[in-house]
Amino acid sequence: MRSLRLGGTFVVLVATVAIQAFAQAGALGQRAGAHGPAHLVPRTSSAPTYHALGAISSSSSSDGSYYLAGWDSGSLPPGTGAGFSWYSLAWPITPTPIAGFQLGLSGTWITPSDPSTPVSTIEHLCDTSTNQGITQTVQDPASGRFGLQLFQTIEGGLGWWANERFKTATPKYIVNITSNCYETQVGTPGWGTFAASPLARDQTGFAQLSNRILMPPDGMTLDPTSTPGQIGTNWAALNFPPTGPAGAVATGDNDWTVFLNAANFHGPLGYVVPQFWSEASQANPYQRGLTLDTRPGMAYSLAQEWNSIPYFETTDASGTVFSKIPALQFPVDANGQTVIAQDFATYGPGALASPLSSALASGGPLPTVLDPATVTPLALSPSDAPIYQDGAAVPELNRDLTLSATPGGNGLALDWGTARASSTVSLPQLFERQGSTLTSTLSSPAPASLSAAAFPTASTSAFVYRSPRWWQASPAASASFTARLSDGSEVTYRWYKFVDQPALQQFDWTSAQKTAMQAVVVALQRQWDATALMAPPTSGSLAAFDHGLLVTPPKGLAYGYVPIVTGQRAAPAGASRPSHTLVCVRGAHRRRVSGRPPRCPSGWRAA
Repeated sequence: MRSLRLGGTFVVLVATVAIQAFAQAGALGQRAGAHGPAHLVPRTSSAPTYHALGAISSSSSSDGSYYLAGWDSGSLPPGTGAGFSWYSLAWPITPTPIAGFQLGLSGTWITPSDPSTPVSTIEHLCDTSTNQGITQTVQDPASGRFGLQLFQTIEGGLGWWANERFKTATPKYIVNITSNCYETQVGTPGWGTFAASPLARDQTGFAQLSNRILMPPDGMTLDPTSTPGQIGTNWAALNFPPTGPAGAVATGDNDWTVFLNAANFHGPLGYVVPQFWSEASQANPYQRGLTLDTRPGMAYSLAQEWNSIPYFETTDASGTVFSKIPALQFPVDANGQTVIAQDFATYGPGALASPLSSALASGGPLPTVLDPATVTPLALSPSDAPIYQDGAAVPELNRDLTLSATPGGNGLALDWGTARASSTVSLPQLFERQGSTLTSTLSSPAPASLSAAAFPTASTSAFVYRSPRWWQASPAASASFTARLSDGSEVTYRWYKFVDQPALQQFDWTSAQKTAMQAVVVALQRQWDATALMAPPTSGSLAAFDHGLLVTPPKGLAYGYVPIVTGQRAAPAGASRPSHTLVCVRGAHRRRVSGRPPRCPSGWRAA
């Protein structure tokens, strides 16, 4: 689900396509429209009706999503599109987790850039997809060039998703990659984005590069004590040695690699194998030459997608309609703002891809910084779409959620005023319908049953993620290890030689190609360990990942190996969370600190 830009106008692709797209991918749980049949609380004279989504919507006619968004100019400076970077604020937007709640924090959609492809071709890009909602949208002449943004995309980031099994008040991080019109979505090396079942062998395509952090199928947890804080994301189209069997479908050399910058993790996480994009075009000749392995990227916006925000609704004896939304809270900085996103930028191959290729060819040191002269900030125009709930406008929420651009122009902030600086503010929860609008200024007290209504909390999940049998064909380099996470789960993982990880099985690399890529990964892990490859955030501090995610390679597996999660389940009852160790630095001094979680002393920072 996303906002559309057609003919210079902003429109919204609302409930039908969104629900079909996410439901077919397993990304959403129980859904219900404002007048739909699925209610978690039976409607009686005393019990308010529960709606699983639609509390905050862009649409006056259906329960669509809402976007806190800023749009760029719609075209990139010449020579850019080889990488995109930004920071997103992480914080607990609700005091406790809510069942079915789905809200993606600030991120973007990286899609193929091809301004010259005719609409007559774009309309056929999803002809072979089984995702009917997306296919119908792409084939609709009114969608224009929007199909380029739907058939292949890199997205994901921080947020809360309806199908998380181990829910947390703080957001989780997960990538979301699709090569086939959202027919399948890849979130980790082994699983789809919060999918119940692991990926089939022919659906994989995201390979892990880092030997320092785990990627659980239920998302990467944060250290709650480090929020509010920023997490940096940098997607770069690098050029690793070519891979893939001779005579296969023509494949480009874009190795889209994601780098993260957090308080306790800096560097490359993983990359999308180029064949993942090109092989998806075998069944559809219209896609050939347009896939992300061959094309530069395009990103139109930074946006938060408020997808499934529930609400209660009831009518009192006089016929007045009241509603209640969850408690939504925002951290306010010393300037009276909540900077939800910042430092949105793009760059060309000369910033990282070309210097890396030169270093790999010569055996010289890898680049460790992006030359600021090669990075172009992308100015954003804040969206001001009206907010609705069940067809009624909600002007007070529009007032509170009005965005402004940050001083550099390439970030987004909510303005609360200096009187509320350095505090936490909350949106109103209770509303009364007055004509065609909702207001929090009630003419009479809301019914007691509504005031007391509690949003369903997320219970401890008995769900177990298990790796599939076909993984057994990939030789592991270690026995199984376990780690406890802050979401109450326990993950099991094993170390694999990079080229032996299960996600790469389907690509049939030659022995020479495996040797070349293995050498590259050793170099990346040696030289890019703790290298963010993006500038620090303009404002604010960095959030930290859950220390349970951080790992140290076993003896003999220091470089060239990756920790692949093979399962995740609720941690055994009564199990205590292990102490972790953090390396802290101050100038030239280093020290190790242990704790649950460990924290650097004042004046020190995580290495």
